[in-house]
Amino acid sequence: MTKTLATLLTLSLAACGSVEPTGAYGDGDDGSAGDDSSDMGSDQPDGGGSATPDPVPMDAIMLEAPIAATTADAISRLDWTHDDAVYSLIVGQGGARDVSEQRFVTLTDDPIDLHVTVVGTPVIAITRTIVTDVGEQGPAISPSTANRVWCTSNHDTIDLGDPRCNINRPVVASRDTIATSTSATWSVWIYDETSQGASPCSTGATGAWCMLPGEANHAYRIVTAVTNIPELWDGSALAIGFNQGLYFIGHTITQPYCWDYVRDSVSQNFYCNTRYDYTSPVGLDKATMSFSGISVQVTANDMVSTTLAPDLAWSYGDSDFPGPTY
Repeated sequence: MTKTLATLLTLSLAACGSVEPTGAYGDGDDGSAGDDSSDMGSDQPDGGGSATPDPVPMDAIMLEAPIAATTADAISRLDWTHDDAVYSLIVGQGGARDVSEQRFVTLTDDPIDLHVTVVGTPVIAITRTIVTDVGEQGPAISPSTANRVWCTSNHDTIDLGDPRCNINRPVVASRDTIATSTSATWSVWIYDETSQGASPCSTGATGAWCMLPGEANHAYRIVTAVTNIPELWDGSALAIGFNQGLYFIGHTITQPYCWDYVRDSVSQNFYCNTRYDYTSPVGLDKATMSFSGISVQVTANDMVSTTLAPDLAWSYGDSDFPGPTY
């Protein structure tokens, strides 16, 4: 088994995000469509001159379609070398990881009342591979007569009910499972792209809001982020461990291996005379998450837009759990 730390990381855009403004872009003050054509064919009386069209109110912002997040905390940047960050993502501790982003530019010098909300519950489909590796072999254990582990009761057949009677040397075991996230925590934050810093917006459980200062042609980015995805793991004990030179996410188990059986001269039953205990790691070897249904509603003054992020996919791990084979 190699110890390659290379990570297969894919980020696919399966569908384009759609922007559906419902504000009155291009409408006149009286609700009729604004007309920027000439007065040819108009009903103006002779000598009256051309008609002066009403001012065309502009939307407060120009909203682009969402894309996969490109920030330093983007989930696409997580790989096998970031076990602490993946652990935090599973247990919901620490900062959230950015999933998608959406750029917009202000079109007015008036202040903008901005509200951004994640609509509904995005779906996260998960596949995961959990591996039980062969850990380090402990010293030989030879119990005293009083502490013998009896492994037969009918004189002949080895009873494997007690794991200390195991007659098979531990081997690497792998299992693949699927899950759907039902408890992920989503959030939104706004980045000031023009000023290269934080925006004045406040953030809450599923949204962000603020009064942007009046300044046309100022660029911002709306970023959706996620944390608390326990379904990336199988629900058993979870910690960050260290195994044969590499970190892993999971826990360790004891795997006994009895290699020396002795038949008792009186009862004629077998007992384990000498065994090894292996301390073996059980960890997340690789996983994928597919995000769909990330719908964001943006309200900027009188403009309301709903956008749907493209389907995104993330893959973690190199299918090479740490540790040699025996």
